[in-house]
Amino acid sequence: MKLYICQLVVVFITLPFSFFNVAAEKNSFSPYVFVSVSYDDNFYKVSPEYISENLLLDGNKLDDTIKSSGAGIDVDWNVSKQKISLNALITDNAFANNVQFDNKSKQYQAKWNWHFGKALSGAVSSSYDKSLASFIDNQFLALAGANKIRRTNSFDVKWRIHPEWQIGSEVAKKSIGYSGTDSNDNDFNTEVIGLNFAYLTETENNIGIRLTRQDTDYPNRVFTDGGLDNYYKTNSLGMTFDWHVTEKSNFSGFMGYESLSYSNTTERDYKDWSANISYALFVSNKFKIQSKIWNEVKPSQSVIANFQRSRGGEVSSTWLIGAKSLLSLSLERENRLLDGIFTDGSSQLFIEEDYHNFESSFSYELAEYVNIQLGAAISKRKSNSISRSFNSKMVFSSIRIIW
Repeated sequence: MKLYICQLVVVFITLPFSFFNVAAEKNSFSPYVFVSVSYDDNFYKVSPEYISENLLLDGNKLDDTIKSSGAGIDVDWNVSKQKISLNALITDNAFANNVQFDNKSKQYQAKWNWHFGKALSGAVSSSYDKSLASFIDNQFLALAGANKIRRTNSFDVKWRIHPEWQIGSEVAKKSIGYSGTDSNDNDFNTEVIGLNFAYLTETENNIGIRLTRQDTDYPNRVFTDGGLDNYYKTNSLGMTFDWHVTEKSNFSGFMGYESLSYSNTTERDYKDWSANISYALFVSNKFKIQSKIWNEVKPSQSVIANFQRSRGGEVSSTWLIGAKSLLSLSLERENRLLDGIFTDGSSQLFIEEDYHNFESSFSYELAEYVNIQLGAAISKRKSNSISRSFNSKMVFSSIRIIW
């Protein structure tokens, strides 16, 4: 549920026609420019009943037309078994009705997939993403015009200790901060360390065990009795798998248990099962269907709920029509629950909501270096919190020129 306007457009703009082909091991240097226009009939993602209660929205137009233009570059460089990828994109977004949200988003990413001999391999990556805060995730910061800045640095290594056995480890540091606002209590840093042990078949199917620990702290948040905690850790243990059922289908994902431990409010500690499973099927060399289900638990940012549980599913399809057209469809449903058992044994429900989202896009290769796209999206969230319920419809068009 990221910022619905600009990021959705960018995702479709960067969707390649080579989606169904195996990536060629060759060097590439691909600069590009694009322009797009999108219309959202509920830019603020609010319900009509909530507008009259929120003075910050009084007098503002809820619908808006956003014009975006940008330039980017994709670089792939292969040297022996080493592969280096560089990606950069800068986008200027201008709003017709809510000009106070005009912004310039930036995305940078660098990744090195490395190999050392036949037994050792891994990846080193770094990314930076700056965009307008999401009205879906944090309406207060979005109304303040805050920019959401995400930074990620990661390193992972895999060691093939035997033709059928592999051990590995991953380390990552992530941070999310908000600029352009005096409210920084939501800024946080996360450190992740993971260990895994897997069995591999001759066809590169694998099944294994993964142990992960995640530490998260809010450096600008001062804990007070009855308030939100400023530090927690998450531990997970479970089974991982990536298995080709046939040549054209495979399952992948994680199933296990997660536990949450708070630093100051230990009575809110919680554990539950967790899963994130994906299935992909190539019906033909031009038609692909993907599905995903998940049940995930994470710490709540509410003082009266111990945890947030997200449970949902998604089905998507991609159809290459001829050699120049691509049709994509996606349908998602997610149920969110913020709940918890307190020390006195009582159960308190804070928020329960259902989120539905449908997206479609059509791409056409107008010329060798020119691609046009048309798309639409419908989203709906029904919540027992009036401030979080909304209905929204969006359409967009874009043109992309690549060298």
